Amino acid sequence: MNDDVPTPSPARPRTRDLALAAGVLLTLAYCWMFSAISVPNERSRVYLGVAIVDHGTLAIDAPIARFGRINDWARFDGRAYTDKAPGSSFLYAALYGIARVFWDADSFSITALINLARTFLMLPIGLIGFLVMRRMLYEELGFGRGISDAAAVTWMLGTNAAHYAHAFYGHQIVAAALVCALWLLLRAGRVGGRSAWWQAGAAGACAGLAGLTEYQAGVACALLALYALVTLARTNPGALVAFGLGAIPFVAALAAYNDAAFGGPLELSYHHLVIKNLATLHTEGVGGVGLPRAELVAPVFVSLHRGLFTSAPITLLALPGFAIAWRRGHRPLAALCVGVGLFYVLIVMGTRAWFGGWSFGPRLITPGLPFMIVPAAFAMRALSRSLAGGMVWRGLAVAGVVVNQLVRAVLFELPESTTNPLVDAILPALRAGTPSVNLGWHLGLSGLAGLAPFALLTLAWCVWLTLPKDDEPRGASVGAARALGSMSALTWLLASALVVGPTWSARQSGKFSRMMTGWTKKERRVHDLPEAPRAESSKKKTP
Repeated sequence: MNDDVPTPSPARPRTRDLALAAGVLLTLAYCWMFSAISVPNERSRVYLGVAIVDHGTLAIDAPIARFGRINDWARFDGRAYTDKAPGSSFLYAALYGIARVFWDADSFSITALINLARTFLMLPIGLIGFLVMRRMLYEELGFGRGISDAAAVTWMLGTNAAHYAHAFYGHQIVAAALVCALWLLLRAGRVGGRSAWWQAGAAGACAGLAGLTEYQAGVACALLALYALVTLARTNPGALVAFGLGAIPFVAALAAYNDAAFGGPLELSYHHLVIKNLATLHTEGVGGVGLPRAELVAPVFVSLHRGLFTSAPITLLALPGFAIAWRRGHRPLAALCVGVGLFYVLIVMGTRAWFGGWSFGPRLITPGLPFMIVPAAFAMRALSRSLAGGMVWRGLAVAGVVVNQLVRAVLFELPESTTNPLVDAILPALRAGTPSVNLGWHLGLSGLAGLAPFALLTLAWCVWLTLPKDDEPRGASVGAARALGSMSALTWLLASALVVGPTWSARQSGKFSRMMTGWTKKERRVHDLPEAPRAESSKKKTP
Protein backbone atom coordinates (compact mmCIF):
# COMPACT_ATOMS: atom_id res chain seq x y z
CA MET A 1 0.00 0.00 0.00
CA ASN A 2 1.26 3.48 -0.87
CA ASP A 3 1.08 5.61 2.27
CA ASP A 4 1.47 8.84 0.30
CA VAL A 5 -1.67 8.57 -1.79
CA PRO A 6 -4.90 7.48 -0.10
CA THR A 7 -7.02 5.32 -2.35
CA PRO A 8 -10.56 4.09 -1.85
CA SER A 9 -10.42 0.63 -0.32
CA PRO A 10 -12.62 -2.26 -1.40
CA ALA A 11 -15.87 -2.93 0.33
CA ARG A 12 -15.65 -4.38 3.83
CA PRO A 13 -17.13 -7.77 4.65
CA ARG A 14 -20.53 -7.10 6.21
CA THR A 15 -20.10 -9.84 8.80
CA ARG A 16 -16.94 -8.14 10.08
CA ASP A 17 -18.78 -4.81 10.32
CA LEU A 18 -21.70 -6.31 12.19
CA ALA A 19 -19.52 -8.30 14.60
CA LEU A 20 -17.38 -5.32 15.57
CA ALA A 21 -20.37 -3.01 15.87
CA ALA A 22 -22.24 -5.51 18.05
CA GLY A 23 -19.18 -6.06 20.25
CA VAL A 24 -18.60 -2.34 20.77
CA LEU A 25 -22.29 -1.68 21.47
CA LEU A 26 -22.49 -4.53 24.00
CA THR A 27 -19.35 -3.32 25.78
CA LEU A 28 -20.61 0.27 25.97
CA ALA A 29 -24.06 -0.83 27.15
CA TYR A 30 -22.99 -3.44 29.72
CA CYS A 31 -22.28 -1.09 32.65
CA TRP A 32 -23.99 2.19 33.49
CA MET A 33 -24.41 4.69 36.29
CA PHE A 34 -26.49 4.12 39.42
CA SER A 35 -29.99 5.57 39.34
CA ALA A 36 -29.28 7.29 42.66
CA ILE A 37 -26.54 9.35 40.97
CA SER A 38 -28.35 12.23 39.33
CA VAL A 39 -25.74 14.27 37.52
CA PRO A 40 -26.72 17.97 37.17
CA ASN A 41 -25.06 18.06 33.74
CA GLU A 42 -27.47 15.40 32.49
CA ARG A 43 -30.54 16.65 34.35
CA SER A 44 -30.16 20.18 32.96
CA ARG A 45 -30.20 18.88 29.39
CA VAL A 46 -33.14 16.58 30.12
CA TYR A 47 -35.11 19.44 31.72
CA LEU A 48 -34.99 21.53 28.55
CA GLY A 49 -36.09 18.59 26.40
CA VAL A 50 -39.03 17.87 28.73
CA ALA A 51 -39.96 21.57 28.86
CA ILE A 52 -40.08 21.75 25.06
CA VAL A 53 -42.23 18.63 24.63
CA ASP A 54 -44.52 18.78 27.66
CA HIS A 55 -44.81 22.52 28.22
CA GLY A 56 -44.00 24.16 24.88
CA THR A 57 -41.41 26.47 26.41
CA LEU A 58 -37.65 26.89 26.66
CA ALA A 59 -37.84 27.70 30.37
CA ILE A 60 -37.25 24.78 32.72
CA ASP A 61 -39.28 26.01 35.71
CA ALA A 62 -41.85 23.21 35.41
CA PRO A 63 -39.29 20.35 35.29
CA ILE A 64 -37.46 21.92 38.25
CA ALA A 65 -40.72 22.00 40.22
CA ARG A 66 -41.38 18.36 39.38
CA PHE A 67 -37.92 16.80 39.63
CA GLY A 68 -35.96 19.15 41.88
CA ARG A 69 -33.44 21.98 41.69
CA ILE A 70 -29.99 21.61 40.17
CA ASN A 71 -26.77 23.61 40.17
CA ASP A 72 -26.47 23.79 36.38
CA TRP A 73 -29.01 26.47 35.51
CA ALA A 74 -29.32 30.06 34.38
CA ARG A 75 -31.92 32.75 35.08
CA PHE A 76 -33.26 35.54 32.89
CA ASP A 77 -36.28 37.75 33.32
CA GLY A 78 -37.43 35.74 36.33
CA ARG A 79 -37.41 32.37 34.56
CA ALA A 80 -35.06 29.36 34.80
CA TYR A 81 -33.12 27.95 31.84
CA THR A 82 -30.50 25.32 31.28
CA ASP A 83 -26.94 26.61 31.41
CA LYS A 84 -25.95 24.34 28.50
CA ALA A 85 -25.92 25.01 24.80
CA PRO A 86 -29.26 23.63 23.55
CA GLY A 87 -28.20 21.15 20.86
CA SER A 88 -28.23 18.02 23.03
CA SER A 89 -31.60 19.00 24.48
CA PHE A 90 -33.07 19.50 21.01
CA LEU A 91 -31.98 15.97 20.10
CA TYR A 92 -33.45 14.69 23.35
CA ALA A 93 -36.72 16.53 22.73
CA ALA A 94 -37.10 14.64 19.44
CA LEU A 95 -36.48 11.31 21.22
CA TYR A 96 -38.72 12.14 24.18
CA GLY A 97 -41.44 13.36 21.83
CA ILE A 98 -41.51 9.92 20.21
CA ALA A 99 -41.67 8.24 23.63
CA ARG A 100 -44.56 10.50 24.65
CA VAL A 101 -46.64 9.12 21.79
CA PHE A 102 -46.75 5.81 23.67
CA TRP A 103 -46.55 6.87 27.33
CA ASP A 104 -47.97 9.68 29.44
CA ALA A 105 -45.65 12.27 30.98
CA ASP A 106 -46.44 10.94 34.46
CA SER A 107 -45.01 7.56 33.46
CA PHE A 108 -41.47 8.97 33.48
CA SER A 109 -39.41 9.40 36.61
CA ILE A 110 -36.23 11.46 36.38
CA THR A 111 -34.28 8.19 36.37
CA ALA A 112 -36.30 6.92 33.41
CA LEU A 113 -35.84 10.22 31.56
CA ILE A 114 -32.07 10.17 32.01
CA ASN A 115 -31.76 6.49 31.09
CA LEU A 116 -33.84 7.19 27.98
CA ALA A 117 -31.15 9.63 26.87
CA ARG A 118 -28.26 7.39 27.86
CA THR A 119 -29.62 4.31 26.10
CA PHE A 120 -31.52 5.51 23.06
CA LEU A 121 -29.64 8.70 22.22
CA MET A 122 -26.06 8.40 23.44
CA LEU A 123 -25.39 4.75 22.61
CA PRO A 124 -26.49 5.15 18.95
CA ILE A 125 -24.43 8.34 18.65
CA GLY A 126 -21.40 6.57 20.11
CA LEU A 127 -21.85 3.69 17.68
CA ILE A 128 -22.19 6.08 14.73
CA GLY A 129 -18.94 7.77 15.72
CA PHE A 130 -17.18 4.42 15.89
CA LEU A 131 -18.47 3.26 12.50
CA VAL A 132 -17.64 6.56 10.80
CA MET A 133 -14.13 6.65 12.28
CA ARG A 134 -13.20 3.20 11.00
CA ARG A 135 -14.80 3.84 7.62
CA MET A 136 -12.96 7.16 7.29
CA LEU A 137 -9.61 5.57 8.12
CA TYR A 138 -10.22 2.66 5.76
CA GLU A 139 -11.93 4.18 2.76
CA GLU A 140 -10.78 7.81 2.76
CA LEU A 141 -7.28 7.59 4.24
CA GLY A 142 -6.33 4.20 2.81
CA PHE A 143 -5.49 2.34 6.01
CA GLY A 144 -5.81 -1.44 6.11
CA ARG A 145 -8.80 -3.05 7.78
CA GLY A 146 -6.78 -4.13 10.81
CA ILE A 147 -5.35 -0.72 11.74
CA SER A 148 -8.65 1.04 10.94
CA ASP A 149 -10.56 -1.28 13.24
CA ALA A 150 -7.94 -1.23 16.00
CA ALA A 151 -7.73 2.57 16.05
CA ALA A 152 -11.53 2.98 16.14
CA VAL A 153 -11.97 0.33 18.86
CA THR A 154 -9.21 1.90 20.95
CA TRP A 155 -10.87 5.32 20.68
CA MET A 156 -14.26 4.01 21.72
CA LEU A 157 -13.18 1.56 24.43
CA GLY A 158 -9.68 2.69 25.41
CA THR A 159 -10.37 6.34 26.22
CA ASN A 160 -13.04 8.12 28.26
CA ALA A 161 -15.23 8.06 25.14
CA ALA A 162 -16.26 4.69 26.60
CA HIS A 163 -18.15 6.50 29.36
CA TYR A 164 -19.41 9.58 27.55
CA ALA A 165 -20.90 7.40 24.81
CA HIS A 166 -23.30 6.19 27.55
CA ALA A 167 -23.79 9.39 29.55
CA PHE A 168 -25.94 12.35 28.55
CA TYR A 169 -23.22 14.97 28.24
CA GLY A 170 -22.44 16.99 25.14
CA HIS A 171 -18.87 15.72 24.79
CA GLN A 172 -19.45 12.58 22.73
CA ILE A 173 -22.18 14.18 20.65
CA VAL A 174 -19.64 16.83 19.62
CA ALA A 175 -16.93 14.22 19.04
CA ALA A 176 -19.18 12.13 16.78
CA ALA A 177 -20.45 15.20 14.91
CA LEU A 178 -16.90 16.44 14.26
CA VAL A 179 -15.77 13.00 13.06
CA CYS A 180 -18.73 12.86 10.67
CA ALA A 181 -17.92 16.35 9.40
CA LEU A 182 -14.29 15.42 8.72
CA TRP A 183 -15.26 12.17 7.00
CA LEU A 184 -17.74 13.95 4.74
CA LEU A 185 -15.20 16.64 3.84
CA LEU A 186 -12.67 13.96 2.92
CA ARG A 187 -15.30 12.28 0.75
CA ALA A 188 -16.20 15.59 -0.88
CA GLY A 189 -12.56 16.14 -1.78
CA ARG A 190 -12.31 12.65 -3.26
CA VAL A 191 -15.54 12.37 -5.27
CA GLY A 192 -15.48 15.91 -6.69
CA GLY A 193 -18.12 17.42 -8.96
CA ARG A 194 -21.65 18.24 -7.93
CA SER A 195 -21.97 15.06 -5.88
CA ALA A 196 -19.41 16.60 -3.52
CA TRP A 197 -21.85 19.42 -2.76
CA TRP A 198 -24.11 17.07 -0.83
CA GLN A 199 -21.17 15.65 1.10
CA ALA A 200 -19.88 19.11 1.99
CA GLY A 201 -23.35 20.38 2.89
CA ALA A 202 -23.83 17.44 5.26
CA ALA A 203 -20.37 18.12 6.72
CA GLY A 204 -21.43 21.69 7.42
CA ALA A 205 -24.59 20.44 9.13
CA CYS A 206 -22.53 18.11 11.36
CA ALA A 207 -20.20 20.95 12.29
CA GLY A 208 -23.23 23.13 13.00
CA LEU A 209 -24.67 20.47 15.31
CA ALA A 210 -21.39 20.34 17.21
CA GLY A 211 -21.45 24.10 17.75
CA LEU A 212 -25.10 24.00 18.77
CA THR A 213 -24.28 21.33 21.37
CA GLU A 214 -21.25 22.91 23.08
CA TYR A 215 -20.18 26.53 22.81
CA GLN A 216 -16.49 25.61 22.92
CA ALA A 217 -16.93 23.48 19.80
CA GLY A 218 -17.27 26.69 17.81
CA VAL A 219 -13.48 26.92 17.59
CA ALA A 220 -13.21 23.34 16.30
CA CYS A 221 -15.94 24.15 13.74
CA ALA A 222 -13.99 27.23 12.62
CA LEU A 223 -10.90 25.06 12.11
CA LEU A 224 -12.98 22.61 10.08
CA ALA A 225 -14.23 25.51 7.97
CA LEU A 226 -10.63 26.58 7.39
CA TYR A 227 -9.78 23.02 6.39
CA ALA A 228 -12.70 23.05 3.93
CA LEU A 229 -11.45 26.36 2.54
CA VAL A 230 -7.93 24.99 1.99
CA THR A 231 -9.02 21.70 0.45
CA LEU A 232 -12.07 22.77 -1.59
CA ALA A 233 -11.67 26.43 -2.57
CA ARG A 234 -9.66 25.79 -5.72
CA THR A 235 -10.99 22.40 -6.76
CA ASN A 236 -14.69 22.73 -5.92
CA PRO A 237 -15.86 26.16 -4.69
CA GLY A 238 -19.47 25.01 -4.96
CA ALA A 239 -18.80 22.39 -2.30
CA LEU A 240 -17.25 25.05 -0.08
CA VAL A 241 -20.41 27.13 -0.38
CA ALA A 242 -22.46 24.03 0.41
CA PHE A 243 -20.46 23.52 3.61
CA GLY A 244 -21.40 27.01 4.76
CA LEU A 245 -25.04 26.55 3.80
CA GLY A 246 -25.19 23.31 5.74
CA ALA A 247 -24.01 25.04 8.91
CA ILE A 248 -26.28 28.09 8.64
CA PRO A 249 -29.49 26.49 10.01
CA PHE A 250 -27.69 25.46 13.19
CA VAL A 251 -26.10 28.87 13.66
CA ALA A 252 -29.53 30.42 13.15
CA ALA A 253 -31.08 27.98 15.63
CA LEU A 254 -28.53 28.94 18.30
CA ALA A 255 -29.10 32.64 17.68
CA ALA A 256 -32.87 32.17 17.84
CA TYR A 257 -32.62 30.18 21.05
CA ASN A 258 -30.37 32.78 22.68
CA ASP A 259 -32.73 35.55 21.66
CA ALA A 260 -35.82 33.74 22.95
CA ALA A 261 -34.23 32.61 26.22
CA PHE A 262 -31.80 35.42 27.08
CA GLY A 263 -32.94 38.44 25.11
CA GLY A 264 -30.35 38.57 22.33
CA PRO A 265 -28.79 36.35 19.63
CA LEU A 266 -25.31 36.71 21.16
CA GLU A 267 -26.45 36.31 24.75
CA LEU A 268 -25.26 32.94 26.06
CA SER A 269 -26.47 31.04 29.10
CA TYR A 270 -23.00 31.57 30.60
CA HIS A 271 -23.88 35.26 30.96
CA HIS A 272 -26.80 34.45 33.26
CA LEU A 273 -25.59 31.66 35.56
CA VAL A 274 -27.13 31.54 39.02
CA ILE A 275 -24.58 29.58 41.07
CA LYS A 276 -21.83 32.04 41.95
CA ASN A 277 -18.84 29.73 41.68
CA LEU A 278 -20.00 28.51 38.25
CA ALA A 279 -20.58 32.09 37.13
CA THR A 280 -17.05 32.99 38.23
CA LEU A 281 -15.57 30.00 36.39
CA HIS A 282 -17.33 30.84 33.12
CA THR A 283 -16.61 34.59 33.16
CA GLU A 284 -12.87 34.39 33.74
CA GLY A 285 -10.81 34.88 30.60
CA VAL A 286 -12.75 34.04 27.43
CA GLY A 287 -15.73 31.85 28.35
CA GLY A 288 -13.97 30.72 31.49
CA VAL A 289 -10.70 29.87 29.73
CA GLY A 290 -7.54 31.86 30.38
CA LEU A 291 -3.88 31.32 29.59
CA PRO A 292 -2.55 27.77 30.09
CA ARG A 293 -0.91 27.19 33.46
CA ALA A 294 2.44 25.44 33.67
CA GLU A 295 1.56 23.74 36.95
CA LEU A 296 -1.17 21.76 35.17
CA VAL A 297 1.18 20.00 32.74
CA ALA A 298 1.76 16.98 35.00
CA PRO A 299 -1.85 16.63 36.26
CA VAL A 300 -3.38 16.98 32.80
CA PHE A 301 -1.05 14.53 31.10
CA VAL A 302 0.22 11.95 33.58
CA SER A 303 -1.78 12.00 36.84
CA LEU A 304 -3.37 8.65 37.71
CA HIS A 305 -6.84 10.18 37.91
CA ARG A 306 -6.96 12.97 35.32
CA GLY A 307 -4.02 12.28 33.01
CA LEU A 308 -4.59 12.15 29.26
CA PHE A 309 -1.75 9.67 28.75
CA THR A 310 -2.80 7.48 31.68
CA SER A 311 -6.53 7.37 30.88
CA ALA A 312 -6.05 7.27 27.08
CA PRO A 313 -2.49 5.91 26.54
CA ILE A 314 -2.94 5.62 22.76
CA THR A 315 -2.81 9.43 22.57
CA LEU A 316 0.94 9.16 23.22
CA LEU A 317 1.16 8.26 19.53
CA ALA A 318 -0.58 11.45 18.40
CA LEU A 319 2.58 13.58 18.29
CA PRO A 320 4.66 11.18 16.16
CA GLY A 321 1.51 10.54 14.13
CA PHE A 322 1.19 14.25 13.32
CA ALA A 323 4.75 14.22 11.97
CA ILE A 324 4.16 11.06 9.92
CA ALA A 325 0.92 12.40 8.41
CA TRP A 326 2.65 15.67 7.52
CA ARG A 327 5.58 13.88 5.92
CA ARG A 328 3.25 11.59 3.96
CA GLY A 329 1.55 14.56 2.32
CA HIS A 330 -1.57 14.87 4.50
CA ARG A 331 -0.60 18.36 5.58
CA PRO A 332 -4.02 20.04 5.80
CA LEU A 333 -5.34 17.04 7.75
CA ALA A 334 -2.33 17.03 10.08
CA ALA A 335 -2.68 20.76 10.69
CA LEU A 336 -6.40 20.34 11.44
CA CYS A 337 -5.74 17.53 13.92
CA VAL A 338 -3.00 19.54 15.64
CA GLY A 339 -5.26 22.59 15.85
CA VAL A 340 -8.32 20.83 17.26
CA GLY A 341 -6.37 18.55 19.60
CA LEU A 342 -4.26 21.41 20.93
CA PHE A 343 -7.32 23.62 21.38
CA TYR A 344 -9.01 21.13 23.70
CA VAL A 345 -5.81 20.58 25.66
CA LEU A 346 -5.46 24.35 26.13
CA ILE A 347 -9.09 24.55 27.32
CA VAL A 348 -8.27 22.17 30.15
CA MET A 349 -4.98 23.86 31.01
CA GLY A 350 -6.56 27.32 30.99
CA THR A 351 -9.56 26.82 33.24
CA ARG A 352 -9.77 26.57 37.01
CA ALA A 353 -12.25 23.70 36.65
CA TRP A 354 -9.72 21.69 34.61
CA PHE A 355 -10.46 18.50 36.58
CA GLY A 356 -14.09 18.39 35.38
CA GLY A 357 -15.74 17.48 38.68
CA TRP A 358 -16.53 13.85 39.41
CA SER A 359 -15.06 11.98 36.44
CA PHE A 360 -12.10 9.94 35.24
CA GLY A 361 -9.54 11.30 32.80
CA PRO A 362 -9.59 14.82 31.33
CA ARG A 363 -13.32 15.09 30.64
CA LEU A 364 -13.12 18.40 28.76
CA ILE A 365 -10.68 16.95 26.20
CA THR A 366 -13.17 14.25 25.13
CA PRO A 367 -14.45 16.09 21.99
CA GLY A 368 -10.86 16.47 20.77
CA LEU A 369 -9.90 12.81 21.15
CA PRO A 370 -10.84 11.80 17.56
CA PHE A 371 -8.31 14.34 16.27
CA MET A 372 -5.65 12.54 18.29
CA ILE A 373 -6.79 9.09 17.18
CA VAL A 374 -6.47 9.91 13.46
CA PRO A 375 -2.74 10.78 13.68
CA ALA A 376 -2.26 7.93 16.18
CA ALA A 377 -3.47 5.61 13.42
CA PHE A 378 -0.66 6.87 11.18
CA ALA A 379 1.81 6.01 13.94
CA MET A 380 0.20 2.59 14.50
CA ARG A 381 0.59 1.73 10.82
CA ALA A 382 4.23 2.82 10.83
CA LEU A 383 4.98 0.90 14.03
CA SER A 384 3.35 -2.25 12.67
CA ARG A 385 6.24 -2.65 10.21
CA SER A 386 8.35 -4.09 13.02
CA LEU A 387 7.57 -6.57 15.78
CA ALA A 388 8.76 -4.17 18.49
CA GLY A 389 6.68 -1.33 17.06
CA GLY A 390 3.58 -3.51 16.96
CA MET A 391 4.15 -4.38 20.59
CA VAL A 392 4.32 -0.67 21.47
CA TRP A 393 0.98 0.39 20.03
CA ARG A 394 -0.73 -2.75 21.27
CA GLY A 395 0.57 -2.12 24.76
CA LEU A 396 -0.92 1.37 24.75
CA ALA A 397 -4.23 0.21 23.27
CA VAL A 398 -4.69 -2.70 25.70
CA ALA A 399 -3.78 -0.52 28.70
CA GLY A 400 -6.43 2.01 27.70
CA VAL A 401 -9.13 -0.62 27.20
CA VAL A 402 -8.45 -2.39 30.50
CA VAL A 403 -8.17 0.78 32.61
CA ASN A 404 -11.31 2.42 31.22
CA GLN A 405 -13.41 -0.74 31.44
CA LEU A 406 -12.10 -1.43 34.95
CA VAL A 407 -13.24 2.02 36.06
CA ARG A 408 -16.57 1.64 34.26
CA ALA A 409 -17.08 -1.63 36.10
CA VAL A 410 -17.29 0.34 39.36
CA LEU A 411 -17.91 4.07 38.94
CA PHE A 412 -16.56 6.18 36.10
CA GLU A 413 -17.59 9.47 37.67
CA LEU A 414 -15.23 9.10 40.59
CA PRO A 415 -15.01 11.71 43.37
CA GLU A 416 -12.58 14.49 42.56
CA SER A 417 -10.80 14.07 45.90
CA THR A 418 -9.02 10.86 44.89
CA THR A 419 -5.70 11.08 43.06
CA ASN A 420 -5.18 7.31 42.80
CA PRO A 421 -8.62 5.92 41.93
CA LEU A 422 -7.52 2.34 41.33
CA VAL A 423 -6.25 1.88 44.90
CA ASP A 424 -8.62 4.31 46.63
CA ALA A 425 -11.91 3.31 45.05
CA ILE A 426 -11.89 0.66 42.31
CA LEU A 427 -10.18 -2.28 44.04
CA PRO A 428 -11.94 -1.70 47.41
CA ALA A 429 -15.33 -1.56 45.66
CA LEU A 430 -14.62 -4.80 43.83
CA ARG A 431 -13.49 -6.46 47.06
CA ALA A 432 -16.72 -5.29 48.73
CA GLY A 433 -18.82 -6.67 45.88
CA THR A 434 -20.36 -3.30 44.91
CA PRO A 435 -19.80 -2.90 41.17
CA SER A 436 -21.71 -0.55 38.90
CA VAL A 437 -25.14 -1.36 37.54
CA ASN A 438 -24.72 -3.94 34.79
CA LEU A 439 -26.59 -6.24 32.46
CA GLY A 440 -25.46 -9.24 34.48
CA TRP A 441 -27.81 -8.24 37.29
CA HIS A 442 -30.73 -8.63 34.90
CA LEU A 443 -29.46 -12.08 33.91
CA GLY A 444 -29.73 -13.23 37.50
CA LEU A 445 -26.03 -12.76 38.32
CA SER A 446 -25.54 -10.98 41.65
CA GLY A 447 -22.58 -9.07 43.04
CA LEU A 448 -19.30 -9.50 41.20
CA ALA A 449 -20.73 -12.42 39.24
CA GLY A 450 -22.63 -9.85 37.19
CA LEU A 451 -19.31 -8.56 35.89
CA ALA A 452 -18.10 -11.97 34.70
CA PRO A 453 -19.46 -11.59 31.11
CA PHE A 454 -18.09 -8.03 31.03
CA ALA A 455 -14.65 -9.23 32.12
CA LEU A 456 -14.69 -11.90 29.40
CA LEU A 457 -15.76 -9.32 26.85
CA THR A 458 -12.93 -6.98 27.85
CA LEU A 459 -10.46 -9.87 27.71
CA ALA A 460 -11.73 -10.75 24.24
CA TRP A 461 -10.99 -7.21 23.03
CA CYS A 462 -7.47 -7.41 24.46
CA VAL A 463 -6.86 -10.73 22.70
CA TRP A 464 -8.31 -9.35 19.48
CA LEU A 465 -5.93 -6.39 19.64
CA THR A 466 -2.95 -8.74 19.87
CA LEU A 467 -3.92 -10.61 16.71
CA PRO A 468 -1.96 -9.75 13.52
CA LYS A 469 -3.32 -6.80 11.56
CA ASP A 470 -3.12 -6.37 7.79
CA ASP A 471 0.31 -7.51 6.52
CA GLU A 472 1.94 -8.17 9.89
CA PRO A 473 3.86 -11.47 10.23
CA ARG A 474 2.06 -14.45 11.68
CA GLY A 475 3.25 -17.37 13.74
CA ALA A 476 3.14 -18.74 17.27
CA SER A 477 6.38 -17.15 18.46
CA VAL A 478 5.52 -13.77 16.96
CA GLY A 479 2.04 -13.95 18.43
CA ALA A 480 3.44 -14.77 21.86
CA ALA A 481 5.76 -11.77 21.65
CA ARG A 482 2.87 -9.50 20.70
CA ALA A 483 0.78 -10.81 23.58
CA LEU A 484 3.66 -10.19 25.99
CA GLY A 485 4.23 -6.68 24.62
CA SER A 486 0.54 -5.86 24.90
CA MET A 487 0.81 -6.18 28.68
CA SER A 488 3.74 -3.78 29.04
CA ALA A 489 1.94 -0.43 29.41
CA LEU A 490 -0.84 -1.94 31.51
CA THR A 491 1.72 -3.49 33.87
CA TRP A 492 3.45 -0.13 34.20
CA LEU A 493 0.18 1.70 34.96
CA LEU A 494 -0.95 -0.83 37.56
CA ALA A 495 2.47 -0.94 39.18
CA SER A 496 2.56 2.87 39.35
CA ALA A 497 -0.82 2.92 41.10
CA LEU A 498 0.28 0.30 43.63
CA VAL A 499 3.59 2.07 44.31
CA VAL A 500 1.83 5.40 44.89
CA GLY A 501 -0.57 3.66 47.26
CA PRO A 502 -3.80 5.02 48.76
CA THR A 503 -4.36 8.78 48.80
CA TRP A 504 -7.63 8.67 50.71
CA SER A 505 -7.82 8.54 54.48
CA ALA A 506 -9.63 5.68 56.18
CA ARG A 507 -12.56 8.03 56.72
CA GLN A 508 -12.78 8.93 53.02
CA SER A 509 -12.53 5.28 51.98
CA GLY A 510 -15.27 4.34 54.44
CA LYS A 511 -17.55 7.10 53.18
CA PHE A 512 -17.08 5.96 49.57
CA SER A 513 -17.73 2.33 50.53
CA ARG A 514 -20.96 3.29 52.30
CA MET A 515 -22.08 5.34 49.28
CA MET A 516 -21.48 2.41 46.93
CA THR A 517 -23.35 0.04 49.23
CA GLY A 518 -26.30 2.42 49.47
CA TRP A 519 -26.44 2.98 45.73
CA THR A 520 -26.29 -0.77 45.10
CA LYS A 521 -29.18 -1.50 47.48
CA LYS A 522 -31.31 1.27 46.01
CA GLU A 523 -30.63 0.08 42.46
CA ARG A 524 -31.74 -3.44 43.32
CA ARG A 525 -34.94 -2.11 44.87
CA VAL A 526 -35.62 0.03 41.79
CA HIS A 527 -35.32 -3.02 39.52
CA ASP A 528 -36.84 -5.47 42.04
CA LEU A 529 -33.68 -7.58 42.13
CA PRO A 530 -32.59 -9.82 45.03
CA GLU A 531 -29.92 -8.49 47.35
CA ALA A 532 -26.38 -9.52 46.51
CA PRO A 533 -24.56 -11.67 49.10
CA ARG A 534 -22.41 -9.58 51.40
CA ALA A 535 -18.66 -9.87 51.03
CA GLU A 536 -16.82 -11.53 53.90
CA SER A 537 -15.08 -9.02 56.13
CA SER A 538 -11.33 -9.44 56.50
CA LYS A 539 -11.53 -8.18 60.08
CA LYS A 540 -12.45 -10.49 62.97
CA LYS A 541 -15.26 -9.38 65.21
CA THR A 542 -14.26 -8.59 68.76
CA PRO A 543 -16.54 -9.13 71.73
